Amino acid sequence: MMNSFFEVLDNAELLISLCVVFEVSLFIENNDRKNRKLINIGLLSLIGILVINAPWVIMKGVHLDARVVFIGLLYLIFDETSALSVNAMLILYRILLGGIGAKTGVLMMVGAGLIGLGWRHFRISNKIGNTWITLYLFGLILHMMVLVSYIALPSSILGLVFEKTWILVIGVYPLVTVLVGKILMMQKHRIMDHLHALKAEKKFRSIFEKANVGISFVDTEGFI
Repeated sequence: MMNSFFEVLDNAELLISLCVVFEVSLFIENNDRKNRKLINIGLLSLIGILVINAPWVIMKGVHLDARVVFIGLLYLIFDETSALSVNAMLILYRILLGGIGAKTGVLMMVGAGLIGLGWRHFRISNKIGNTWITLYLFGLILHMMVLVSYIALPSSILGLVFEKTWILVIGVYPLVTVLVGKILMMQKHRIMDHLHALKAEKKFRSIFEKANVGISFVDTEGFI
């Protein structure tokens, strides 16, 4: 169990790299939204593929990783178009990988996308208010859906997979959702504050540059 726990944490650490996507976005001109969105989709897809390729191997063809956390948080943090695009790409990638767990893996990602989309559209986060509680409930619902998706596994292994994973799925992954989600939200707020400051500075500068009258500054000692 302890080995499985550490494998889960190693896989979840990849989610922190989501923060890099925000930082990269800052280096793109604010009016170049199309390029920013394309870069976000490319980087997010790469991170998702890395998460899928560093799983906790339960048995041959049946893997468990943090993809559900990843996809769910996409809908809470990034724009809807980027989240939908990355979700679709990862579903296609999981289909191409194949294996006896492919149907379950795809079902998990479709479910995570629907939950994330519904959570976003109904503004559940705003209704609950407390970020910690919101993220925990979100993570818990996501991973209850993971257990339900096991129905797509062959009946011969369903019981064994459930027995080996349910504690970590319900006990650990929702907490991972909380921690990673909180880091990303703090990062998002910091970046939004930065962008607002840049916008205000640009507006303030344009007032002086486009003014039709002369403008001067005088300090407290009377120097112009």
